[in-house]
Amino acid sequence: MWRKGNGKYVLGMVIAGVLLAGPVMGQEKFPTKTIEVANMFGPGGGTDIFVRTLAIDARRILKAPIVVTNMTAGQGVGATKYVLDQPADGYTLLAFGPEQIFNAILCRIDYKEFEGIIMCQQDQSMFFVNKEKGRFKTIQEVIQFAKTNPGKIKLGGTGAAGFDEVLVKQFNKRIGVEIVYVPYESASEAKAALVGGHIDVLHEEPGVIISLIDAGTILPIVVFTEERLKRFQNVPTGKEIGADITLGRWRGLGAKKGTPRDRIKTLHDGFKKAMESDVYKTITHSQLLDLRPGYLGSEEFTRFWAEEEKVYSEILKPKK
Repeated sequence: MWRKGNGKYVLGMVIAGVLLAGPVMGQEKFPTKTIEVANMFGPGGGTDIFVRTLAIDARRILKAPIVVTNMTAGQGVGATKYVLDQPADGYTLLAFGPEQIFNAILCRIDYKEFEGIIMCQQDQSMFFVNKEKGRFKTIQEVIQFAKTNPGKIKLGGTGAAGFDEVLVKQFNKRIGVEIVYVPYESASEAKAALVGGHIDVLHEEPGVIISLIDAGTILPIVVFTEERLKRFQNVPTGKEIGADITLGRWRGLGAKKGTPRDRIKTLHDGFKKAMESDVYKTITHSQLLDLRPGYLGSEEFTRFWAEEEKVYSEILKPKK
């Protein structure tokens, strides 16, 4: 209420309050220009499909163009450093996955220079063999041969010192075998190597090669999940064969540390809404990317990285 003699004073306080609140209430609109997502993998792989699918509806929701740039050099170091060289303004993001944790353990980059925006997926890892040309038809045959012929089995995957290689090393350690890991530049190249008979086993997520599975060209022989997948009821889990491994590649988005919290929230909310769209759900379902729950919010996702570091350090950390 106005009191006699105080009108000027009270009015002055109100005006001052409005002026002080003005910059907060009228913050610069975000986003107002193109958002770039740096992806360390080449076209056609699970991460590439994930980012491009998420961007379809996120463009409409955030009302901004979203471009995906594939940067395959340096096992993810190149893409990571590229984002860190840009301003912490929310316009340059990184497709964030286990490789960022691996590179930190190997002292190549520091994932603590990033903040999580959102985790969207947790994929499932599987081993596959060539059903038509391969010499193995079951994981038991692979293990038996590997135990009597150390180093004679070649297993292909995407990238060196990345998720695929870590899982193979963990498999070797748990089973007590020596299977040679062969890195390829992209999932397409690794897939072609198996089909062409250049490797004995392939590590991949099923959605990327579902057409070859359905055609009977390649055969899944083990899945590293807690329980058998409904889509592959005849495929044993890692636990069933004595390798207590339940790792799956997770996928999300991160931003350079120091990005304003309101922008992190805007991005999270936009991408979360995009996850709920029919387009995203349809494509992820067709690619078998919805078989395990994978969503984490920004703060939970950031904390999750430290937990993953403990798991992967067992395999990657140099022994003193």
